Amino acid sequence: MLPVIRTILYLRAVALVRSLRDLGLWRLLLLLSFVLWAAFRLVALQSPLALLLTAVVIIVGLHFSRSDRFFLQTLTPQWAWLMRTEYALLALPFFIGMITWAYWQGILVWLVVWWLLPDTQMPAMRNTGSLHLFNRLPADMYEWKAGLRKNGWILLAVWVLAVFFYRAVVVQVALLLLYLLIIGSCYVFCEPRVWLDMQGAAQSQVFLWHKVQKACLAAAIGALPFYLLIAIFHWPRAWLTLLLLLVACVYISYAIFLKYALYAEGRSLESFMLHHLIFVGSCVVPVFVPVAAFFWWSNYQKARRNLSDLFNHA
Repeated sequence: MLPVIRTILYLRAVALVRSLRDLGLWRLLLLLSFVLWAAFRLVALQSPLALLLTAVVIIVGLHFSRSDRFFLQTLTPQWAWLMRTEYALLALPFFIGMITWAYWQGILVWLVVWWLLPDTQMPAMRNTGSLHLFNRLPADMYEWKAGLRKNGWILLAVWVLAVFFYRAVVVQVALLLLYLLIIGSCYVFCEPRVWLDMQGAAQSQVFLWHKVQKACLAAAIGALPFYLLIAIFHWPRAWLTLLLLLVACVYISYAIFLKYALYAEGRSLESFMLHHLIFVGSCVVPVFVPVAAFFWWSNYQKARRNLSDLFNHA
């Protein structure tokens, strides 16, 4: 079992290094800046409960979004321990923090989650009312239909957590940003070119803005629980709802622009989720807002040019 675990962890490390190298030096520096900023903010809360919740949300989200479960099960009968090893390494900083604060209840909760998580699977969403929701979405929002089928239960968990922690505005903002990243992950697969042709993508500007309008409306509706909780229970900070609505629209439009700036038929853009994370970080840290504006505008121009070239050379 140990040689298999060492090999898989080595391959994970190689893939991570390759993804970071593909970011380029200045994007990597931005990412490190956001990670350090988030770490300092988390420590500044002086709450071991925040460490526990952050670890659980990150690890559970990764577990339910991974697609290599069947591969690991065929690779080794000890696949559960392989997952537990990965999750233990990822949560190690949070675990050390809870030990430092002597938060033994949180450590016990984390150990229970860590032990049970590999045996849990995302429930199938077939033959449920969710299908009626999918049918109500326009046909050209196929990214949302696929994304909701894949991540619907994760989104439900995020909404439930928001209700549980309605008194903490910081948690509401953090969960909203997580919600946006989950929605943004809908745009990581490039559809067949014939689908674009049927939607009139040759008129790139009209096509992009039509797609952005529908996506922003859907994202705003999905974020209503966060906006309502902030407006009702944190009335002095109700202005945050407008700011967060702007962030949601800007980010979703960026996710669409990035997809078509990098479009190639059948291509997966999953490795570019780090770019999404950097953009969201740029939006919420005021000093980096000009960086986000540059990313947004440059990818919009690239998307228009890429779509125009695609159909002009067809």
